[in-house]
Formats: sequence, C-alpha cells, structure tokens
Amino acid sequence: MYTSKSFRRTLLLGFIIAVFVPLICLGFISYSYLGHKVEEFANQRNELLAETVATDMSSYLRHPLTVVQQIAIMFDSESLFFPNPEIDRVLSSIARESDFLESVYVIDAEKRIVNIGLDLQYSEVVDNYLGMDISSLSVLKNIEYLQGPFWSNSFLSPVSGEKSIALIYAVDGGKYIIGLINIEDLHSFVAARSQRKDTSIIILDDNGNPVFNPQLEMVELQHSLANISPYQQGQMGKFGTYEFAVNSKPYLGSTANIAETKWLVVVVQSLDMAKAPLRNMTRGFAFAVFFSVLFVVILAIRQSRRLLRPLNDLQKNIQAVAEGDYQADISRQSYEEFEEVATHFRHMASAIERREQLLEINEERLVSLLEVHNLKELSESELLQFALEQAVSLTRSEIGYLHMLAEDEKSITFTVWSQNIDQFCRKNDLSLQMLSDFGLGKSSINERKSIIKNAQTAYGGIEGSSGIMVARQLSVPIFDGAKIVAVVGVLNKQSIYDKTDARQLSLYFNHTWDILQQKRYEKDRSRMAEQLAHAQRLEAIGTLAAGIAHDFNNVLMVILGNAELAKDNIDRPERIRQDLDQIYQGALRARDLVNQILAFSRDKAEGLRPLDIRPIVKEAVKLLRASIPTNIEIRQNIDAKSQPVISEPGQINQLIMNLATNAYQAMGSGEGALEISLRFVRLDRDLYKKDKLTVQAGEYMELTVRDTGSGIPEDMIERIFEPYFTTREKEQGTGLGLAVVHGVVKSLKGAVTVESQLGAGTAFKVFLPVAQTVSQTEEQIVTGNLPGGNERVLYVDDDESVALVNSRILESLGYSVTVFLSSREAYAHFSKSGDRYDLVITDMAMPEITGDVFSEKILEIREDIPIILLTGYSESMDENRAKHLGIAEVLMKPITKFDLALTVRKILGFS
Repeated sequence: MYTSKSFRRTLLLGFIIAVFVPLICLGFISYSYLGHKVEEFANQRNELLAETVATDMSSYLRHPLTVVQQIAIMFDSESLFFPNPEIDRVLSSIARESDFLESVYVIDAEKRIVNIGLDLQYSEVVDNYLGMDISSLSVLKNIEYLQGPFWSNSFLSPVSGEKSIALIYAVDGGKYIIGLINIEDLHSFVAARSQRKDTSIIILDDNGNPVFNPQLEMVELQHSLANISPYQQGQMGKFGTYEFAVNSKPYLGSTANIAETKWLVVVVQSLDMAKAPLRNMTRGFAFAVFFSVLFVVILAIRQSRRLLRPLNDLQKNIQAVAEGDYQADISRQSYEEFEEVATHFRHMASAIERREQLLEINEERLVSLLEVHNLKELSESELLQFALEQAVSLTRSEIGYLHMLAEDEKSITFTVWSQNIDQFCRKNDLSLQMLSDFGLGKSSINERKSIIKNAQTAYGGIEGSSGIMVARQLSVPIFDGAKIVAVVGVLNKQSIYDKTDARQLSLYFNHTWDILQQKRYEKDRSRMAEQLAHAQRLEAIGTLAAGIAHDFNNVLMVILGNAELAKDNIDRPERIRQDLDQIYQGALRARDLVNQILAFSRDKAEGLRPLDIRPIVKEAVKLLRASIPTNIEIRQNIDAKSQPVISEPGQINQLIMNLATNAYQAMGSGEGALEISLRFVRLDRDLYKKDKLTVQAGEYMELTVRDTGSGIPEDMIERIFEPYFTTREKEQGTGLGLAVVHGVVKSLKGAVTVESQLGAGTAFKVFLPVAQTVSQTEEQIVTGNLPGGNERVLYVDDDESVALVNSRILESLGYSVTVFLSSREAYAHFSKSGDRYDLVITDMAMPEITGDVFSEKILEIREDIPIILLTGYSESMDENRAKHLGIAEVLMKPITKFDLALTVRKILGFS
C-alpha cells in the first residue's frame, strides 16, 4: 500500500543528513586520527623517556668504567710490583674522590682480596678485608669466563652492607678489578631524571631482576619481572611499547637498552593514565557533536521553512488550477530556482488551459463527425451545410464559407455560406454578391496552404458598398489526395486564430470530405453492383441463346406440324382433337420457355419463396445441351427425394448457367464430361477446410457441378470468387461468373465449396438450406365444366387477334363482352357508360394510354370497378404496384381458358 511522505520532513531530514553525516564522518575520522596520534604520542613520549634514561645511564656508568679501566692500565704496567701499600693508597684515593664508586677491590685468581680502596668512612676496616676469600659471592661465579667489563646484578656490599652493583674488569695475571656502586646513588641519579608523576622508570638486569625501581623494596626483594611483555620483547632485541599486566592491572611499558650493560630500561605507565587524554578528547568531541547537531537542527528547521514558503504558494496555485482557475498566478520569487519553477508553472497553466480548450474542440469535432457520418439521408449540399455550421462553432467564429472548386483547382463552382450570412450582410450593409466579390479564401487557393490573418483587413471599394472590417480570418484548403477540391474559411473569432484552429479545421473537413466520398462510393458501388448483375445476366442469356432457340424451334415445329395435320383431318374430329391437344401442349411449353427467359433476365427478383428446384435444374440441363459443344458429355443425377429451398427461379438458373459455363470452358476444346447432380443431404456436423468453417451443420439441397478439366491451382482457389479475377484470355470471359455465384449463394444463406485437383477436374458444391414450411391442405382440382357467368365485361387490347380470342373465350363462358382496340376510346366510352360494366380487363402495353394509367383513370371515375391487368413483360408492374393502384389481379400472357375462367370468377365471386 502506497503511503505519501511529507516533503517538509523529508527536506528537514535530508538537510540534517546532508550536514550532519559529513560532520559526523569528519569528526569520526578526526577522532580516530587524533586518538591514534594521542596513543602514538604517549608511546613516543614513553619510548623517548626510556631512551633518555638509557642514554643517561650509559653516560652514568661510563664514568666508573673509565676509572676501572685506568686502574686496569695501572696494573698492566711493569713498574708495579705486588704487594705494594702504595697501590692500596691509590685505590683508596680513587674511591674517595669518585662520585660513583663506593670501593675498589683487586682479587686474585683464588678470589681473595689482594688490594682494596675504600672511602674515608670505611678506612679503618681495610685490614679486615685484605686477604678475604669472597668466592662465595654470586657475582663472582664463572668469573674466569669473563670477556670484557661485566656489570653484575645487585647484591649486598661486604663493606657497607647495602645494595650495590659490581663492575668487574679482568687484568693480566689472573687478577680482577671490582668497583662497587651504591644502588642508592644510582637511584638518586635516575630519580633526578624522572619528573613525570604518571610514569615510573624500572631498570632490569638480564635476569629480569630490578636494578632500579621507584620502590626500593622491590629492588631489595629482587622481585623478578621477567614475565612481563616489555622485558621478553627486549630480550629478543625488540624495543618499543607493549601492554602488560601486573596483579591484573593493565600497564604500558616502553623499553630501551643500556649499551654498556645487558640492562633494560622500562618506562611503565598505567593504561588508564595513558588513555586519559583520549577520554578527555572523547568528552570534548561528544560535547562538540551535541552542540553541532543542535545547531544543524535549528538551522535546518529555519531553512526548510524559508524554502517551503514558495512551495506552499505554488501548491495553492496548483490546487486552484486543478479546480479550473487557469488564471491563478504565483508571485515572483527571490530565488532564481524557485522563480524558474514559477515560470514553468505559469507556462504549464497556460498550456493546460489551451489543451483543455483543444480537447473540448476535439470532442466537439468528433461528435460532429459522428453526426455527419450518421446523417446518411442528407444530400451532399445538406451535408456540406451541416459541416460548415459545425466548423464555425468549433472555431468560435462569426461566419464561415466553403468554396467548391472545379477540375482546374482554381475556379470556384459554387460557395456554401453559413446560415447567419444574411444577418452578417445586413449588419455590414452588404449583399451576398458583394461579399463573394471580396475574394475571401483566394490566398489559400493560390498558395495551396492554410492562411491565417489576425490583423484587421478592410474590404470594400465596390460601388455602392460601404466596406467591412474583418478582424481575423482563417482559410484552409481541402485536398483529395494531391488535388485541392475545396477551401473552407471562417471569420472574426474573438481571440486570434492559430495553427491549432487551422489543424482542427483541416482535420474536420478532410474527415467530412472522406465521409462524403464514402457516401459517393457506396452509391456508385450500388449502381455498379446493379450493372454487374445486369452484365452477368446478359452474359448468361448469351450462353442460353442457342439452347432457347433450339427448344423454341422444336416447340414451333410441334405447333406448325399439328396445325397442318388438323387442316388435313378436318373431316376426322377425333384426329383433329389429338392435333389440337399437341398444339395446346406446345403453346404451354413455349409459354414456360418465355417465362424462364423473363425470370432470368429480369433486373428484380420475382420474390423469394419456398421452391422445388428439381424441375428448374432439369430444364436448365436441357438448355445447356444446345449451347455446350457436342464433344462434352452432359450427365445429370437428380434424386427423386427433394425438399423446397427459399429462392426464385432466376437465381437457380443463374447458378447453373454460370457454374456450367465455367466448367465447359475449363475443359477447353477437347473431350470431357460435365456432371450436374442434385440431392438432399443432412450434415450432422460443421464442415471445415484449413481450420476455416465452410458449411454449418443442417439440412441442405446439394447442387454439384463437376467437370473433367485441368483443375485449379491451390494458390488460386481463395481468389476465384473475386470479381473480374480470371485465368483465361480476355475474349473468353469477364471473370464475373463465379463472383455472381458467390453473391447469389450468400443471399440465399447458403454456402459454396470447391474441390479441385490439377489434371483431374473441379467440383463446385452449392449448399442451399432447406425451407421450413408448414404443411398445406390438398389443393382443390377443378374438374368438369369451367365456371362462367352472365356479367358484362369491358375488354381493352391493342392487339386485335388477342382481343378476339380472349373475348370469344369469355363469351363461351357466358359473359357479355365489349371490345375496344384503343385505350383512349375505351376510356371515353367508360366515362359515359361506366355503370354498365361489372369487370374491366386491360392489356398493359398499349400505345395511347398504358394499362396502369388507364386503370388509374377509370378508378377515378368508378373506384369499385374490379380490374384484371394482362401483361407479357413489364419491369414497372408487379403485384405490389398493382395492389397499390387498386388493380384486382395481374395475369401474365399467354393465358389459358382455364386461368381466365378461374380468375374472373374469383374476382366476381362464385355463385
């Protein structure tokens, strides 16, 4: 879950961190560095003190060593003979005058005192020590292995009984000179050089026993310090500062070596005392950090308030902009950065206001385009007028105009003005012609681009015109591809026109033009579709011509032959009846042929209805035989079981003729077989081809046209139903046949599939869904004498033979018939004697007044008179139009006596 943060707290914290962290880091580094330096300084100070003491001790011990060496020189001189009382006197004189030596002894190889020099206070005991065996002294052990001067450990002086140190020096003759140094004198010397109260100086001999210690009892007790780290490291020749503990108390010890001896100077300091400066520095550092943090926090709070003050102002203005107040402004800021933010904010508010206005205009443009698109019933002029009004509204202009251009892209064919143009002209004392003469939009026509003029422009100078002042104007060319087709312009927007207005106007009218072009295209496409169907029917009729001529000639042969036989058998009534029956059947056959031709060539379908297509298919196969080359065998396989489909005869004929024509053309000039089959199928599941649904499950009549031609390549099967697509020469076909087949099948809610193999032929299967019909009662069959009557009939037909035959038929049925060969004369007669007649029968195609107009005229005279209209063929008359005119029935010529008798009685009523 997202949680917002306070910028104030973040800024405050960031400021504190930005200042405090570097301060802490710097302080920590400084503290670490100073702590290291303090520790290093303490170590260096102790080491320096140790080296100083070692140097002073070396200097101190060098004096008695020099004295002893001079005595040794004296004994090495050949002028001295032992025993000599003068030697004792010299030695005593040396002891008394020396500040370092307590006494001087000379011992022989048996470690007996042979000469002695004592201080004045011990002079009376000289004789007591001469000849004394002092071999028991530990300092004299292994003296015979002595190499050079030797400084002994402390021991009790045999003369003074105090702790002393012996300096032993070997001379020739197996004698040794021993100089005793009182330790108290050594302590006084060392103590005078140690003025620091926090440190102690200890001098240890090579056994770790103290030669000097501030606590003399430690020297007297000879408390060994051989286990402390400084001593152990010094014995290994490593001098420096080391930590060690005595009685669990930590110390620091700095070491230095006394060159003349094997002694080690150790400057000892308590670890607490050594770290005291560091602790003091830590407290000072903590104190400094505390006050630094306090100062930083106070400074951060103060600065954050100063920095947030302009941000708070900006926040208030942003809130105002969010609430729609785009005029909210922020005062100038004293800081450059905040002033830059404020400037960007001002620009942002202006941009948001402009974009909101643009969005509003875009929304209005889209709504207007949608309205234009949905106003399909409008004419082009109405559509352009509506679009212009919307353009004026979108740009917030006063008036607008639309110039439609001629093919030369220069001349204006006509201009559409906005609806308020009259008001504009009255306000400026202008006529529309004057306004047109000002040449508005000419610049866009000449320069072929949008023109914006936001400066006032004066138009006038025409005689009788006071002229107008146009504050602002915008004109935009409209293009169809690269061709300029129109110019739209608007005038007098309250604010200035800009590129956004030009872009909006251009987008809107280009879209409007596209919609207009689409409407034109749809209209043209509908007209082209009708022309396409008409052309295809003409093509199919051409294919049928030979077959129709062949069948019609056969029918005429039957009629003519039987008419001649009837004339020859005039005295044989039975034979004449047989001949007349053949003539009658031939006439019916001719009527069916004519109806088939009319149904196929009619521009409009007769009307979809449940239809048994078996006889239509059989009849089409008969016609094909006469039009297809004799080298192609025609086979038919039509099942006896059939179900009706929703269709009309012309469409079924179209399917068969186009598929058959395509089939025999695929077989070329060679031999082949054309098979046409019709059967009822029930599909229990959907049929697919390449994962594409082709036929849904259901009940169908399956019409198959199969040929033994060359087949269709796989890559062309998907395109064969496209209009004008053909693989044949131009003279061999238009490429419309299969497109018409596809269109007819789709209109009948059916499906068509193609199975083809190169070199093995092609099979087209048309699936027509079975009609769902309600079972009907058995039709009544009229037997015996035909129904007749005694009503009066007015019969009108310009063909005298037809009028004579049909009037005789009506009279044979009992009717009283008045015949007119002129529709004009019939109308004049009916105007005077219309009440005499019970029924009017009229032909459709007549030269003076056509049957439909004649019917309208007599219905104006007598609206209750029933009318039967006879027609051989008329596209302008069908059942719906006849019903609308008030005509009772329409009969297609030729008609039989049976049809005429039943129709008349149905209209007049059975008695």
